Amino acid sequence: MSIRDNLDKKTYGELMYRLGQMDAILQDLKSTISRFHEESRRIREAQPPEIVMALDEVLGRIPAAQETEE
Repeated sequence: MSIRDNLDKKTYGELMYRLGQMDAILQDLKSTISRFHEESRRIREAQPPEIVMALDEVLGRIPAAQETEE
């Protein structure tokens, strides 16, 4: 017995419509994330390595350099 068998036509139609909306939102979100990563990559590629490392450190992508006391 499928879900469709347990729902009336109107309820099933509404459910499928909402699932379609959620899928469209998910696809839009994936596209936005992809554009964000592309733009981030372009910005990072245009910067000197020391700026990129500092950025990574601030964002917590790499551990901060340990300063030693002398």
